[in-house]
Amino acid sequence: MRKFFPVSAAFFLLILSGALLFSACPNNASSDLEEKTILYQAPIDDQGGQYQFYTNDWYRYNSYTSSKLLDRPAGGNTDIFEIAASKLSGHEKAGFGLIFGVSVDGENGELSYYRLVITTEAVYQIEKRVFNPAAVSEEDEYTSTYFCGSSDTKGRISHFLLQGDDQRQKDTFNRIKVIREYIREIEPDPADTNGKTTYTYRFHIFFNDQLADSFIDTNAIPVIRDNSADPGAWNGNRMAFTTGVNNAAVGEDFPNNPVDVRYNVVWN
Repeated sequence: MRKFFPVSAAFFLLILSGALLFSACPNNASSDLEEKTILYQAPIDDQGGQYQFYTNDWYRYNSYTSSKLLDRPAGGNTDIFEIAASKLSGHEKAGFGLIFGVSVDGENGELSYYRLVITTEAVYQIEKRVFNPAAVSEEDEYTSTYFCGSSDTKGRISHFLLQGDDQRQKDTFNRIKVIREYIREIEPDPADTNGKTTYTYRFHIFFNDQLADSFIDTNAIPVIRDNSADPGAWNGNRMAFTTGVNNAAVGEDFPNNPVDVRYNVVWN
């Protein structure tokens, strides 16, 4: 049985440029409204374990901010990643959703992961971001691969997603689920001293319990097993919430109209 579970109010910040395909300069317009940010905390006036990302601070224009990595309960299915999310306000083209298959790769805790975001226009996009330890600049620190949408196509539309006012309610959610299916692994050629084992997985994408899409990654982020840890904490088995903020050039209006997204985590 699937259950909603709240997450800890502690968080890490994962700030990435480009909140679903757009970029521009901040607009620091004057206003009497208070600027504030809530980072994945449980709102006092809500029930049922909802967690909230809220900001009307122009400093967060053109970025993604993610929650802490969620700790799976023991005995759960580590190949299923699922959340429920509803965007109450904010620009309709800014993405929000799920980071999954997270692996801690660098000496300083750098992460590689997949990111599945949706919009209130029922558009979705999936991106793999892999940390590059040999990068010589910040621009090259991560490499991106797009599945089910790209920076050119601006994603795909799914009629399984609630959109617009149909999902702008505290108790009406889009359920976002990814099921990872192992296919094979290939050992490197013994003559290649720098070769690495490559892993192939198929990923099935569900919106509101309907199969919406699937893709195969032949160079997937691997699951790194640690026999001393619970499988839910292994590299490749972690997930988090993630919320994108656009900017004034493409429709955000801070501080007058905040980005307000509510989340639940679903364990299977």
